[in-house]
Amino acid sequence: MKFLKAVSILLILVAQTAHADTFDKLKALEGRWIATEGTEETEVKYELYANGTAIAEHLWGMVTIYHQNGEDLFATHYCSMGNQPRMIALKPDPTAQSLSFRFLDITNDTGAGHISGVAFRFVSPDEFVQTWTHRDAAGVDSSFDMTYRRAAPTGAR
Repeated sequence: MKFLKAVSILLILVAQTAHADTFDKLKALEGRWIATEGTEETEVKYELYANGTAIAEHLWGMVTIYHQNGEDLFATHYCSMGNQPRMIALKPDPTAQSLSFRFLDITNDTGAGHISGVAFRFVSPDEFVQTWTHRDAAGVDSSFDMTYRRAAPTGAR
């Protein structure tokens, strides 16, 4: 019985650390970024909250909160459409160079469409590519990429 309990505890600890490296990558995004989609640029801000247990991404007046819950990593997108899709991270990349979230559920669903996924590909500490996937009212997914570069510190030339 003690053996089974020890194995159970070990499995829980391993599961809780499954996303540790990728969550640390998200935490390292803290600060200001310039995101480019085609020829359009926008400023994006990442902030740590709750003693580093949650990361808020501020983009186009919307907020996406990333956080761990036991062995899982979640993203909740607070959309300008008034809905809040919740996504769960897929199995982590062993190299921690990419992170993908898939749709889990949604609150305030109007049936008009919603974000159904987001993925990160980390290029360097100062650059990453993010792919957002939107599911329309007919259930068809479409995606777009944004390239992010860390913004120069305020006052820097």
